Amino acid sequence: MGCSISTLKRRCSIDEQVEYLLSQVCSNFTSVRKDWAELETTLDKYMNLEVLNKSEVIIQKVCLQNIVNEAEKIKTLFLTIFAQNEKLASARIQNLESELCKVLSERTEIQADVIHWKSQLDLAVKDVQKEKQEQVHLRSELKELTDKLSEQSEFCCSLGAACCTLLWKISRQESAIETLVSGCKNSEFLKLTCIAVQGYLAAYRTSDWPHHNTDEAKFILSICGIITNVAASSQGREYLASCQEGCEVMNTFISFIGKAPNGKSAQIKILMLMSLYNFSINSKGIKFLCSKRDLIPLLAKHFKEEKDAENQLRTLKLVQSLVCDETCASVCISELLQYLPKSQLQQMSKSSTPDIQIVSLEILSEVAACKTSTDTHKS
Repeated sequence: MGCSISTLKRRCSIDEQVEYLLSQVCSNFTSVRKDWAELETTLDKYMNLEVLNKSEVIIQKVCLQNIVNEAEKIKTLFLTIFAQNEKLASARIQNLESELCKVLSERTEIQADVIHWKSQLDLAVKDVQKEKQEQVHLRSELKELTDKLSEQSEFCCSLGAACCTLLWKISRQESAIETLVSGCKNSEFLKLTCIAVQGYLAAYRTSDWPHHNTDEAKFILSICGIITNVAASSQGREYLASCQEGCEVMNTFISFIGKAPNGKSAQIKILMLMSLYNFSINSKGIKFLCSKRDLIPLLAKHFKEEKDAENQLRTLKLVQSLVCDETCASVCISELLQYLPKSQLQQMSKSSTPDIQIVSLEILSEVAACKTSTDTHKS
């Protein structure tokens, strides 16, 4: 029982202490709360008085000193970098200034060159204009001269055709041939014949061949007719075969026969073939013709390609004259059979043209005789 009373007293003492402590805590809390309220009131007052702006910050003095030191270091570094850049910029500016001076100097030189070449251009333009005026004047004079030359050419061609036509008719007489051969201008006439025939062929070989009624065609035809009549005379043949100009005329005729277009030049070719045939009657003439190794192939080709019967006949008669000569018969016949085989000659001997039949048979006879003679010599 005594123990219970002491315990009870102890409990009462603890409760009192707890209660006291609670009262102290409440008092302290009330005091702190009051101080906090006063502090809030003071802060509100200072904030209302804008003593410290919201954007401002309170820092320590040490931190501020550090910031100042860093700023000084940055300033020093900036000045160093700036000084270096200033040196580089200054050197670059000097280089640019020297380059600018050089460019200005070159520009001055170029401007001087431009002025010089511009003056040269002006002079050249004046020269060109002057040359153009001269060319216009020269073209006008050239046109006048061309027209006059054309008129003179037409007149000369007409005159030549008329004169040569008359001479062609006169040359049919034996006495006229003697006069022509013994004249002092006969060699010049033969040279003129070569030049005229060659020029005629060169002018119209690749273009429209002139009609046989034109003055040019009549001129060439009459010249060839004169040569044919001269070669038909023994004295004329001897003269043509003995002089270089006469042989050149025969060469010109052979070239014309090979190059002139077939059909259109039939009349001229007939006269040329007749001249060559008459020329071959002379011993010197046949020797000259036999020396032309391309003559037989040319005549064979001409016979095959030329459709005019008179041309074919005159070609065969010339071939016959060549193969009948004893001095070159074997060679000519050998060449002839290469380009006109015996079978083709036999076919020609059955031609519808009687004269071609006769000449073909005579040629076949000469071929057979030559073969017989050759076989006899071998045996």
